[in-house]
Amino acid sequence: MLYIFEMSAMIFNIGYVGLDQERDFFFDGGKESRSFSKPKTLTNLEGAIKAIKAVNPNIIMLQEVD
Repeated sequence: MLYIFEMSAMIFNIGYVGLDQERDFFFDGGKESRSFSKPKTLTNLEGAIKAIKAVNPNIIMLQEVD
């Protein structure tokens, strides 16, 4: 008997949900190393959750979770 199934995987660097296009991260030649504010971090977290739900992978590998 042959079983065929599909799987999806997602690798997502969430950047501590404190990094976004507005941050000047020191590893990228900038000066900052923290999130701008708690509300901004929560907004970024909501965005990461929405992105994961949109893909709906079977396997999720997150990077830079802090």
